[in-house]
Amino acid sequence: MTFKPNITPLDIQNREFSKGLRGYKEDEVDKFLDDLSGVISQMMSEIERLEKENDYLRSRIQTTQKKSELETSTSDFLSLIQKKVEEAKLQVEKEIELKKVKSDEECRAMIQRTKEEHTKLFSDIERIKQEKRRELKGLEEFISRLQTIVNREVQSMERDNQSSQ
Repeated sequence: MTFKPNITPLDIQNREFSKGLRGYKEDEVDKFLDDLSGVISQMMSEIERLEKENDYLRSRIQTTQKKSELETSTSDFLSLIQKKVEEAKLQVEKEIELKKVKSDEECRAMIQRTKEEHTKLFSDIERIKQEKRRELKGLEEFISRLQTIVNREVQSMERDNQSSQ
């Protein structure tokens, strides 16, 4: 917004007044008009300088506002990212916890199966030991009977031998 006065310093300097009977002294009027023209010229220069400064400051304000909007936008974006990271972190933690629970359940099931297999193997070993004992006992009885038979045969052969002599 530029200030545009209706009268310029040049208008003041070039202004001529008609002379009357008791008019003003021309030199005083001219000097006053020259002074007034200088003051107005200074004021117009100052107004122009202030308008430029005002334009510069408005530009700075707009730049600052844009930066502020960008910072706000960036801050909002970073907040959103942080929120998403937190959500992802919570999701990962939940998944880890679920996997731990599932892994614990699988381990317990494995341990249970191993215990059951151990119990079955132990039972099979005991059964085999009992079978072995029965077989050994049966074998010992067989050997004992066989010894008895062999001893009887030996005695019988000895008697036959003695009787033949």
